[in-house]
Amino acid sequence: MSEYEKKRQLLINENQKKLLELGLLPVSIPQPPRKKVYSKSKRNIIRKSSRLRKDQNEEQQNEQNETVETVYYKKRMETSFRANTLVSDHTITVSFPFTLLSIQVTVWNLGKLVDDPRYWSSAACQYRHPYPIGYTCSKYHFGREWIMTITESEEGPLFHVIGEKKVYTGYSPTSPWTDICIDLQSKVGKTRISGPLFFGFSDPKMIRIIECMQDFEKIGGTIQQKKACNFTVKKMESGSLDFCLNSDLIDRETKERIKIYCDFP
Repeated sequence: MSEYEKKRQLLINENQKKLLELGLLPVSIPQPPRKKVYSKSKRNIIRKSSRLRKDQNEEQQNEQNETVETVYYKKRMETSFRANTLVSDHTITVSFPFTLLSIQVTVWNLGKLVDDPRYWSSAACQYRHPYPIGYTCSKYHFGREWIMTITESEEGPLFHVIGEKKVYTGYSPTSPWTDICIDLQSKVGKTRISGPLFFGFSDPKMIRIIECMQDFEKIGGTIQQKKACNFTVKKMESGSLDFCLNSDLIDRETKERIKIYCDFP
């Protein structure tokens, strides 16, 4: 203790004695209350590393990891394209119209293939495939039904999306859907739509069916799964695969919207 601290302590003691003699200071000086110290509650550690889990050997850990991976991939298979299971059989029966379960797109007509490199999808698409001319499908979105079809032009395929009051056209599957999102922005907000997805070209079942179409290999296509091409086509009641001729499956309002592409009897 330094001299300054000793002198300071003596002065404090003298002052306390004087205060006691005058009765101004209690005999025992009360100590200030101690602050409560709150300790963090220990959490129950559920997941531990293999280093902390000494009681579990490596074999048990490997078995547990395999079980987790099996459950994970099983859930992925259940939530992925359910329609993909239909193309693994040796014989497939395709009846029109049929619905792609993964995206709820109803295909009415496959159309025909054209031997022209401009009628193939770009390399950025999920699947490399040709665009069939006359391909027609429909999808319910934004609270209404939309009919999509592909026609031929001098510059390449034209993609049409037919709404209730307007027909949207573009040179890519996404182009007409982009115009639809812009027109309906005040009602549905800012949103983006994948054209190949809504046209059904992102479904593996649809791609397999396109690969099995007539003249697919002649126009430069390569069949990835030849056993899936052993399928039969069940014709419509009208005896034709043409969507336009099957007037029994089309209501009056739909006929009015697509009459520019179809000649009804």
